[in-house]
Amino acid sequence: MKSIKQFILLAASLLFVVIYSSAQCSTTINFDVWLNASQSANQNQDLSGAVTSITFQLDFYGPGGEWPADMIVIIYSPNGNCVGGEGYNINPPSTCYDINFPPNWTTTANGYYTYTMYLPDNYLSGDGTWYFTVQNGWTIAGNTNYDLDIILNGICDQAGCTNEWACNYDPDATVSDNSLCIYPDFGYDCDGNCIVDSDGDGICDVFEVPGCTDMAACNFTSTATDEDDTCFYPEPNEDCSGNSLLPTFNNAPVNITSSCANVSEPTTVYATISPFASDFEETYNPNGNCYAATWTVEVSMTEEFIPGSCPGNYQLLRHYTGTDCMGRQCFYTQQVDVVDNTPPEFTSGLETQTTSCPIQVNFVNAGAEDSCSEPLNVFIGEEEILSGTCDGEYTLYRTVTVTDACGNSSTAEQSIIVVDDTPPIWDVLIPEQIISDEIENGDFGTPTAVDLCSNATVSVESEIGPGNCPLAVELTKTFIATDDCGNISEEFVQVINETTDLISNISSTVDASCWYSNDGAVTIETVGGVGPYDTDFGNLDPNSLYVGNYEVTVTDDNLCAAVLEFSIGSPPALQLSLESTIPECLEQNSGTIIANAAGGSGELTIDWNGIDPNAVAAGEYSVDVYDENGCMLSEEVVVDAAIIPIDGDLDGETEVLLGDSSVYEYDFTVGSTYEWTFGGADSLVVSDIFAISLLWTTEGGGFVCVQETNSNGCVGDQVCIEVNVNVGIDELGNNDSILIYPNPNSGDFSCSIPNITGLKPWRLFDMRGTEIKSGISNSNLSNIYDFNFPDLISGNYILLIESKAVPVVIEK
Repeated sequence: MKSIKQFILLAASLLFVVIYSSAQCSTTINFDVWLNASQSANQNQDLSGAVTSITFQLDFYGPGGEWPADMIVIIYSPNGNCVGGEGYNINPPSTCYDINFPPNWTTTANGYYTYTMYLPDNYLSGDGTWYFTVQNGWTIAGNTNYDLDIILNGICDQAGCTNEWACNYDPDATVSDNSLCIYPDFGYDCDGNCIVDSDGDGICDVFEVPGCTDMAACNFTSTATDEDDTCFYPEPNEDCSGNSLLPTFNNAPVNITSSCANVSEPTTVYATISPFASDFEETYNPNGNCYAATWTVEVSMTEEFIPGSCPGNYQLLRHYTGTDCMGRQCFYTQQVDVVDNTPPEFTSGLETQTTSCPIQVNFVNAGAEDSCSEPLNVFIGEEEILSGTCDGEYTLYRTVTVTDACGNSSTAEQSIIVVDDTPPIWDVLIPEQIISDEIENGDFGTPTAVDLCSNATVSVESEIGPGNCPLAVELTKTFIATDDCGNISEEFVQVINETTDLISNISSTVDASCWYSNDGAVTIETVGGVGPYDTDFGNLDPNSLYVGNYEVTVTDDNLCAAVLEFSIGSPPALQLSLESTIPECLEQNSGTIIANAAGGSGELTIDWNGIDPNAVAAGEYSVDVYDENGCMLSEEVVVDAAIIPIDGDLDGETEVLLGDSSVYEYDFTVGSTYEWTFGGADSLVVSDIFAISLLWTTEGGGFVCVQETNSNGCVGDQVCIEVNVNVGIDELGNNDSILIYPNPNSGDFSCSIPNITGLKPWRLFDMRGTEIKSGISNSNLSNIYDFNFPDLISGNYILLIESKAVPVVIEK
């Protein structure tokens, strides 16, 4: 029974609404649009009133999975309110009154759909412009047709144009507003068509103007509508006044004649656009006028070679082409007449040669070159002999002429000077040692000499002196041969002794096999005198002699004595030099030994005594060298160990306050890099140099460690200090704090350093550890030092004053 009563009440209320609504007037806004995904369509209307309800009548067509409810409708009224809905994955404005289409709109079926929604009183109302939007609210929808009538119930008055002569005359307008009237332009109807257009060209007869209508013509009339065949045009590459539009060369080169040895390089030629070209193009080709932006002219050159009568005579035609940005071109040809009037030049073979008779040399071929015309023709003149001061000296002389392919020639002289500085030589010798009883009257012969360049004359000097024995005499005959040019031979000495005299000489010697061995030997022959003979070698063995000079006395039974001198030699002493390299830090056997040996006899052999010279560890080594005689030399070499960095001092604060910054510095070694590790702090300035700046961020125990790697790549032990980070302000004083202000800075800053005053040396390092500046500074006030580095680039630096180091940040 309760439900029946509710149904009766609902039916009565619906009947009331229908009766009430039927009493109202309405206005319909129509959309018939095709919209793809996210596309929208808009309308606006001047309306007046308050909407009580809105009826949506939609004739829907979707190509696939589209729904009618994908459609978004948004309506704005003059009072600022709006209604909006619905859409699939695009939402209407959240500030609008929501439109919820019925569930049957969420289907893909095409067809007719209707829905009426009711609004609060005066929610959409006002007198003015109303705005309507329809949008496809599915972002991947296909092209969908929305034929939609939006019926605004409660909107009755609609202003319109009531002038029958207006194009938008509205006989149904309930309110007359002729300010909305739209009238056709003079000469046209409401559809924009000419009222009278006799020739059908789209221009009304009242607007027709005869004239030249071609914009490219010189007499183009912009107001002309009908062509009257009066157009005339400029000549090619000219403007309408006959001025040339072609570019022109500024410095076209003149024709020249040039030597082939020095042909001039092509001239760099410039050209300029025509002074009339830009105005012409601006008038007749405004969209294609390039001259305003590109006024330069590109000049190219090609060279044409025309051969002449010979290789060095020819003609060059240099063709220049200037092209402006519109493709207009100018042309010019320079003629270069090249002539070969330069003779060849001699380059070698003219130096005077000198030789000693009887050695004969030939003239060398003279070298010549020509910069223009080859091949070269060489003519050699007859040789002449010019006599010298003696028969063995003279000069050979000839001329050489070189002619190029163009007939230019050069002549030079060649000469060979022959000098006689060769002495005669003995060709038939006589005995050097003779024993005779006819020492004063005997004929012991004369040696003969020859000279290959001139005649030789033999002269002799005789001298009698004491022999080896008492009362004995010795005849010494010294022979000398002299040629016509005054060259003197070696002396030939003949010694004649009496039969009773003692004659002793060195028959042969044998050198020692090594410079230190005693296997040398000597053989002595003795004749004359009275035997037996006594040869005194002292305490030496003639078959076991060391290298050196010796003297031996031979005595016969009559006490006649002869003193003999001789020498024992040997091959050069062996020499051995050894060099070593240090092993790398991480490779123990990476050292090397290099041996250089010389001297001795024959090929040398090096004995490394069981080591590999290219892979040795640190230590002492012995190396031997042998020659083919078995001689040996031994040398020792030391291979030093790799240099490991020595632990240095790590300086810095060990008691700091939380939030303080401090600098830690390690002993600096040139070429070394440093690896820093730390705990309880953040780095302010850190790199591989010898100092670091830290900001202490953690209370309690902290640490700073550094490990050095030297220039040889050897790594030292890690050196560390412990740091206590406190929070109490009384636990650490600021007596040693270094203050830089400002920091960062542009290179101009002041530095306050406690306990340091007066003149102090300073050094500035970059983050690679390279010292880039140094000097001496004086405090202008107590403990205040001023610095100015205007030339430094932006970056981080370390300033070191005595034992104090502080980071500096420069920003520009």
